[in-house]
Amino acid sequence: MRIATAMVVLLLLAGCVNAVADNPQDHKAAIEAVTAANTAKDRAMIARDPQALASFYTEDYQVIDSRADIHGKKNQVDFMTKAVELLKADSDQVKVEMLAPDVALVTGRMTGRYRMNGKESGFVERYTGIWVKQGADWRVKHEHGSMQPDGT
Repeated sequence: MRIATAMVVLLLLAGCVNAVADNPQDHKAAIEAVTAANTAKDRAMIARDPQALASFYTEDYQVIDSRADIHGKKNQVDFMTKAVELLKADSDQVKVEMLAPDVALVTGRMTGRYRMNGKESGFVERYTGIWVKQGADWRVKHEHGSMQPDGT
């Protein structure tokens, strides 16, 4: 009986993993939706719109910043809409890998300029994000960003 139960569990897990690859149209649509959500999140950061930005994060969201500090959703939204002003920010080299039908790994590079404490600077950040589908929407559950030291 234990062997039969274990086999059923393994088959169910295999079905979940293969569900992403089995339907290429769903796979492609999911990648496009995550890519669009990532771009819209970038726009919300530039607009300094706290409600829009918050809508892209799960309630248990956390980010590990370039100093290895960990922040939650409220702190990140406050920082991005009050402490820093993104003057320009463009993501490129964005790659989306579907880990499951409702989970995606996003990596990319963001370049731009920002103003903080009256000082304007350029930046280049490499980032990784775990996006999850909640209802019809894709949201970031976890992010990590590393700034390139010379800003290029």
